[in-house]
Amino acid sequence: MIDADISIYENKQWQRDHALWSQEVRFWQHETERLVAMLYLIERAIPDHASLLDQHISMVDKHEQRIISYECCGIDRYCLETSPDYKTLKQQLCCHDELSKVHEQMRLEHQKIKELYSTEMKRFRTLLLKLLEESESLFND
Repeated sequence: MIDADISIYENKQWQRDHALWSQEVRFWQHETERLVAMLYLIERAIPDHASLLDQHISMVDKHEQRIISYECCGIDRYCLETSPDYKTLKQQLCCHDELSKVHEQMRLEHQKIKELYSTEMKRFRTLLLKLLEESESLFND
């Protein structure tokens, strides 16, 4: 025959176990949701950042082509006046001034991207470290 006191004690222990398990599962669910949210932030930010870098690379390449074009037909001392690429001194100065302004704009744009890159990489690193720390704490508890 089962002792009533033992049965009551075991039943209360089972209820405490169940309450603890339920509490742990709710905690795990909450922590999992937080980790998923952090992953989402990282996952969402990386393509945006990569797209911005792709656009900047395209702008730098385009600027490089303008510089090469300028070198080929804008400042060639030996370009003959009969050449279709020939530019008068006034035209050369105008091209040079324009290219100088564009170059300054590219320099400023590049500096802005450089600062953004640094900021974003720090943010990604912080999020990743936080994600790692929090995931490790889940496994160490």
